[in-house]
Amino acid sequence: MAIYAYNNPYNNMGQILTTMIPFGIFAGKTFDGIYEAPEVTRKSGGGVTVSQPDGEEQLMEITEANDVIITSTLTNFSIDFIAALQTVADFDNRNVRIIAYQEDFDSARLRERVLLASLPMMHKFRRNAFKAKRKNRIAGIEKAAAEGKYKGRKSLSPADFPEFGNLFNSYMMREIGKGEFAEKLGVSRPTLDKLLDDFTKKKGK
Repeated sequence: MAIYAYNNPYNNMGQILTTMIPFGIFAGKTFDGIYEAPEVTRKSGGGVTVSQPDGEEQLMEITEANDVIITSTLTNFSIDFIAALQTVADFDNRNVRIIAYQEDFDSARLRERVLLASLPMMHKFRRNAFKAKRKNRIAGIEKAAAEGKYKGRKSLSPADFPEFGNLFNSYMMREIGKGEFAEKLGVSRPTLDKLLDDFTKKKGK
C-alpha cells in the first residue's frame, strides 16, 4: 500500500500537504509521493493556459489497488461537487481510497459508500433537469413556428453564446464539470463537444 498526497496550490480552500501526514489514521507517516493539480492561468484577452503535468492524471496512472490518496479538500479535484465525487468514484473503481480532511471524507467508510452509490442518481437528476429545460425550449420553438415567427435552426457556434468564454474558463479551471457546462448553455453533451472542438480550433489558429 502506498500513500500519496494530492495538492492544489491554486485552490485557496485547502492547506498544502507536505512530507508528513498531519491527521487521521495515517498521522505521522510519510507520503510516498506528493502530486499537484496543474496551474491554470487566465490569458489577457480571454482564454486559459494549463501547465503540465497534471497530478490527478499521474495518480490515475501510478496508483494500484489498496493505495491511498490524501487531500485537504475534495474541491482540489473540482469545485463542482458532483464532478469531484465522480473523480473519487473513478479512483474507487480501482480500489484506491480517497481521504479529504476538510469534509471529513473517507471513501472506505459506510456513509461515503452510500454517497458514492447515489452518484448515478445525482447524474440522473441533472440530466432530467436538462431534459425539462430542453423540452420547454422545444415547446417555445413549436409555438413560434405555429405563429410564423420561427425561421429554422441555424448551426450553433460558440459565438452564439456570450457566456461561452467565461464558462470555458471555469470548465478548464475545474470550477464546473462538462454536464453543468452543457446545462448552463442549454445544449446537449454532444452539441457541447462540437462547440468545444470549434472553440479550441479557433483558439489554436
